[in-house]
Amino acid sequence: MLRQLDQFEAQARARGIARTAFRRLTEVFGLNGKQRPDLRALLLSSRPEQYEAPLRRIPAEVSGLGVSGEA
Repeated sequence: MLRQLDQFEAQARARGIARTAFRRLTEVFGLNGKQRPDLRALLLSSRPEQYEAPLRRIPAEVSGLGVSGEA
């Protein structure tokens, strides 16, 4: 799932998008609404720095070891 998230973020960044909703991520990953809390918990635990209530920030850059806002 995190690999899919990286791909989504790269595409969103290319379109100039800086934030997205958990609902949109649920749709992108083909999950149903009942699975959204689980997705939200996974993303909050794996990348908490991207949470900007009620949205998720899409980082400006991607490093070789993960997503980062720094080079």
